[in-house]
Amino acid sequence: MQTAQTFPNYRIQKASPVINAGVKAQIEIVAPPIVEASESSIFPLYGSFVIPETDENKTSVHVLQAVVVLIRGPNPASRQVGDGELLFPNDVRRDNGLIYGHFNLNLYEHFNLIREPNKYWISASVFNHVSSVISVEVK
Repeated sequence: MQTAQTFPNYRIQKASPVINAGVKAQIEIVAPPIVEASESSIFPLYGSFVIPETDENKTSVHVLQAVVVLIRGPNPASRQVGDGELLFPNDVRRDNGLIYGHFNLNLYEHFNLIREPNKYWISASVFNHVSSVISVEVK
């Protein structure tokens, strides 16, 4: 079982979404459809992406700081994945002109969400690439 202390991190996890081989630009996110609101529980979000290195070359921002998670619910908010985090070049993998990365967050902590029943809609973007929207119910 993962705990809040294991988040955030930027390594592939069992729950990380798979990016299909040959894809040159994609961002995917997954979360359990139902999350407990108890104080000991986590609200995990797992993400994977691949983008062309040329997207990063247009800015001086570390690619993980360019990943933005948008959460819609009672108090809509957005926040960079790497906001306030110490990021390193090896937090992403570069291969053949592409950048591959993963991000794993506890949304309770990342967004300071109140642990009470609600429904949330979540998406993520990196530069101009956007994931599908997923929904999660907190019970």
